[in-house]
Amino acid sequence: MGIFDGSSKKIKPQIRQGLINKCCELLLEGYEAMVKAKEYELSWDEEKLTANLISHMQKSEIITRFQIDITAESRDYDEKITKGTKSAKKAGKLDIRISIWGGGWFSSKKKMIYVIEAKNLSQSDWKKKTGAHVNARYQKKRYINKGIDHFISGHYKNGCLSGYVVQGKSKQIVKDINTTLKNSNPSRADEVLLPSDNIDQCYISTHDRQDKMELELKHFMLKLN
Repeated sequence: MGIFDGSSKKIKPQIRQGLINKCCELLLEGYEAMVKAKEYELSWDEEKLTANLISHMQKSEIITRFQIDITAESRDYDEKITKGTKSAKKAGKLDIRISIWGGGWFSSKKKMIYVIEAKNLSQSDWKKKTGAHVNARYQKKRYINKGIDHFISGHYKNGCLSGYVVQGKSKQIVKDINTTLKNSNPSRADEVLLPSDNIDQCYISTHDRQDKMELELKHFMLKLN
């Protein structure tokens, strides 16, 4: 568990939820501006797409109104690293790290850290302009193993997943991810992604974290193609 995780433990639940909603609102606002500007290429890796997305998130008035700071590729130092028993070079990276204090009725004296883990997703295999082959099945499995499972393990305590849909349709990709979960041994059928009632791009999944806490995880499928 990194030192940035669990920073919102002492924040009142109602305030915490308000802060989380603002983080999600900021993500979607940045995404809409990104698609409108269309200054990216579908062949870009996650880090490049994330940099482009953040550049649009930074322009939102939400940043100043709710005292938000966004950091890309932030190092996640765990206790072993801070105590010197593990090399700092082995620290993981947080794709998007949002620090938020809030404003209005849900201001907080303590900052809350919200992590957005980003992954490229494709429906089918395809080739980039460079000739490089994209393995859609690998991307979907990686979304589970390096995305969902990082939240279940407690590696990230607070945040969501962002899928950059660079090829195909979001609904089919979600269906394929759910099939992979169902066909796991043991089956993870109770962890499938379900559509959100409020946001078209959002899906929700529920999990039992390794610390026995229940996790409700948001998945934002950001269609870029």
